[in-house]
Amino acid sequence: MFEDQDGCCGFLSRDDNPVSSSASCLNKAIKHGCLYAIIMYTQRAHRYVYAGLISFSLVGLCCIVMTLLLISDCDSEHRMRLSLSHYWRKRSASKATDTGDASPTSLLNANSLNY
Repeated sequence: MFEDQDGCCGFLSRDDNPVSSSASCLNKAIKHGCLYAIIMYTQRAHRYVYAGLISFSLVGLCCIVMTLLLISDCDSEHRMRLSLSHYWRKRSASKATDTGDASPTSLLNANSLNY
């Protein structure tokens, strides 16, 4: 792979190539090995991996910050009203044959449902 792309043969020199499998090893004019080509390839691959990990971490950090901002924006009383109204709406929808009054207005006053 490196030998054909970069025009090198072997690792340090053409003498430490166990098998002359590439066309560049058949060329007697090439004296250098593929050490620097391999180093450059691995550095480039590491840069892509690290850039992906850092960007993934930044996206996760931004999501956490946005969640904290959203939670701090809603006060606990408002969250309680929303959760109670959602509970009673869900209960009234699931118990359509219930004879009792399962509306949220029977348990909460009219001002608590304003959101």
